Amino acid sequence: MRKTHNIRRFTKFYCFSFLLLWSTLLNAQDRILIWADEFDDSIDFSVWDYDTGSAWDNLHYYTNRPANMSVIDSALQIIVLEENYMGFNYTSARMKTKLNWRYGRFEALIDLPATT
Repeated sequence: MRKTHNIRRFTKFYCFSFLLLWSTLLNAQDRILIWADEFDDSIDFSVWDYDTGSAWDNLHYYTNRPANMSVIDSALQIIVLEENYMGFNYTSARMKTKLNWRYGRFEALIDLPATT
């Protein structure tokens, strides 16, 4: 009886040690910043591009007009306007990057307006 009690205790210890080591290895990845865009004064069109038109049955039309997009205080602001344009009642802007990554961690700091 004493021998099985010791085996159970060692089994629990090894399982706990394995899980602890495994979770540590998962979080031990090197986090090296490869690219960032702070939109200091303007949009760098060597990296960014407009995506215009309608998509996914949206109620708005994506434009490349300055009225729908601007850089204010080093922040890209996408502005939705209620207007009749190309058969749609709203316009906004959509940007896409020309850079490609296959794997990695992506972060963005985004402020969304409050809705009522």
